[in-house]
Amino acid sequence: MYQYKIFETSLGWVGIISSSKGLVKSCLPKKNFNEVMKFIENQEFRINKTEKLEKLSKTVIQYFDGIKINLQNIQIDYHNSGSFINFWETCRKIPFGETRSYKWLANNSKKPKAYRYAGLSMSKNPLPLFIPCHRVISSDGNIGGFQGGSIMKKKLIELEKNNTIS
Repeated sequence: MYQYKIFETSLGWVGIISSSKGLVKSCLPKKNFNEVMKFIENQEFRINKTEKLEKLSKTVIQYFDGIKINLQNIQIDYHNSGSFINFWETCRKIPFGETRSYKWLANNSKKPKAYRYAGLSMSKNPLPLFIPCHRVISSDGNIGGFQGGSIMKKKLIELEKNNTIS
């Protein structure tokens, strides 16, 4: 059984989905509740609304308020994620407020020639924030791609470096 929670942050509405084993999916902030509900409804598994995710939702709200939060300890359910898990686990080790390159991600995932695959794994990330793919940028300092768009990626990097959102 999967459960979800939708809540508002300083950057918009967020949804999180959890199984009994841990977080399964989340979405980056969206403009309104209905956009997040559409994200929830488009999942391939049956989901029920719950209040059990209240503590986690408060933690995410604090993150968007610029409070340094460690999300590395949040349990994740990587169901059917295959070869991306190694890259995602390595990405979770990138400290709050810091960035690393796709090349660094590949090297530290023990696949030094797979930096393009490292990028692909970030694009398939089901849990942005919890697997902080916004912290992975190009070796030349270019912001790179991001499922939430480059503006959102810049905002998240800025929020972590300065504890402010513009």
